[in-house]
Amino acid sequence: MDEMLLAISGAQEGHWLRHLGDNTLWYSARWFAMLDYSDGDVGSRLADFEGLVHPHDRAAWQQRVDDHLSGKTAFYQSRFRLRCKSGEYRCVESTGRVLVDDNGNPAYFAGAHKIVPTASAIRSNS
Repeated sequence: MDEMLLAISGAQEGHWLRHLGDNTLWYSARWFAMLDYSDGDVGSRLADFEGLVHPHDRAAWQQRVDDHLSGKTAFYQSRFRLRCKSGEYRCVESTGRVLVDDNGNPAYFAGAHKIVPTASAIRSNS
């Protein structure tokens, strides 16, 4: 197995890849599992993902994505809540960057999500 795949599989992160040509998304098995979904429970359209972002977080999340896609930031980073299969929300730290094709044109937006404890979860563990 490729060393990069081994390294990725060892991380406690869910990976995602957005094809900028048609705005379709791919998610890793770990991404589905960390939100209690099965492969196929979430559609591959950008609108399907947007529907999982908590309504109160959506505008700030979208602004950070837009800032990165327009070249205002070298890397993308955002924290927001995603809806799990049960309907509850989990806070994720999202990081990523645009990947270019051989001609230097933006082709993919790729990154990872990691579940982060919320303030209430931190207090309950103290």
